[in-house]
Amino acid sequence: MKRNMDLKDLKLNAFGIDKKKFGRIFCFVDYGNVNYWYDKDRRSGEGNQLNKYQRLIVDIEKLAYFVSGFAEQKRFYYGWNPRNKTNWHITIKAEKYGFVKITKPMQFIRHEVGKGIISHDGKKVLKDDAGNYYRNSKK
Repeated sequence: MKRNMDLKDLKLNAFGIDKKKFGRIFCFVDYGNVNYWYDKDRRSGEGNQLNKYQRLIVDIEKLAYFVSGFAEQKRFYYGWNPRNKTNWHITIKAEKYGFVKITKPMQFIRHEVGKGIISHDGKKVLKDDAGNYYRNSKK
């Protein structure tokens, strides 16, 4: 007896995914790296030239919809900087669209600089007993 293909099976078939061969599928998204995929792209998804300061970003809602087409569970990993509230919306949106949210404290690397330097690439230079430095997030 031939069974009818449901929408999820149709999507799996379109992606070339055989459920019998692959079994249960889980998706792990390390979102801290996702937008770097497009750092050097100079054209939009539609092929239009981007302005000098424009860049492509991955829409979390669309990513969640796409991943739901083949994964039983989708996990969203993102470095959490509690001092920077401007990035909180990212994890909130991921959870809203069905990702299992996993966060970890963002890591920073100390970079030593010489005396008299007050900033480096827009980052404020700090000072302690060991000398002058700036902090950069670990990517």
